Amino acid sequence: MSNRSKFLYADTVLDQVEIRIKELSALLIEKKAALRNAPEGSLRIAQSGKRIQYYHKTGDGNSQGKYLPRKMDKLAAALAQKDYDQKLVKEIEKELEALNRLKKNYNPKEITRIYEEMHTNRQNLVNPNALNDDDFEKAWLSFEYEGLPVNKDAPYFLTRKNERVRSKSQVLIADLLNELEIPYRYDFPLLIKNGKGFSSGTLVYAQFYCLNLRTRKEYVWENFSDMDNPSEAKKAVERVSLYNSHNYICGDNLITTMETSEQPLSEEQIKNIAQKFLK
Repeated sequence: MSNRSKFLYADTVLDQVEIRIKELSALLIEKKAALRNAPEGSLRIAQSGKRIQYYHKTGDGNSQGKYLPRKMDKLAAALAQKDYDQKLVKEIEKELEALNRLKKNYNPKEITRIYEEMHTNRQNLVNPNALNDDDFEKAWLSFEYEGLPVNKDAPYFLTRKNERVRSKSQVLIADLLNELEIPYRYDFPLLIKNGKGFSSGTLVYAQFYCLNLRTRKEYVWENFSDMDNPSEAKKAVERVSLYNSHNYICGDNLITTMETSEQPLSEEQIKNIAQKFLK
């Protein structure tokens, strides 16, 4: 897993297709209902200089249509909407046909099945480019690293997995990530690039380096405690600024939680955030 780029990201095409089909199907029903109640005929628009005129064509043999005075602008708008809806319905139906055809023929699991169906002896000789979720998680968690050096005299707390962490809040985060079966690495060394060369950058230790197994996207999670202490608040701002300046952005691939002595981190907060970004 050291060469992260060689692995294909998890396939989410079918998930997006399902969402698109659902949205288009609902819109199709809405537009067909609107067309049933739309006025008869169509709209012709003519412009002479700055003057715009509307004409109602009803198929009575008058190719120019009947002139609509300004007081009938609502009818003109309804006819224009009808024309738009008719064209929209045709395109929606074409897209739904294409999406359903894709859904029927598209099978991304075939790529991961190639490696799965190999004999173990052959698998040991191969560097796969696609893994199923279980194998990917095992490989991701098996990555060996040296975490933040431990001060033996510093206070510490143990998680349910007997991991040594530095605060009760970190215990809470670690235990809930484990409960939700979200893979993570604690105190993970991260060389964030500064754009001045391949090997140059700033080494930081991410409190929690998490994996969304469904999307294969990785996140840094930093919890900032004692935020009512000005010096700790200053450190938090500097830390977030450092991440932000190296393409770790809050709400994208950087998760931040904060707490004060009067408002500690809660299980509900952690679960909501984990479900939003990591599941």
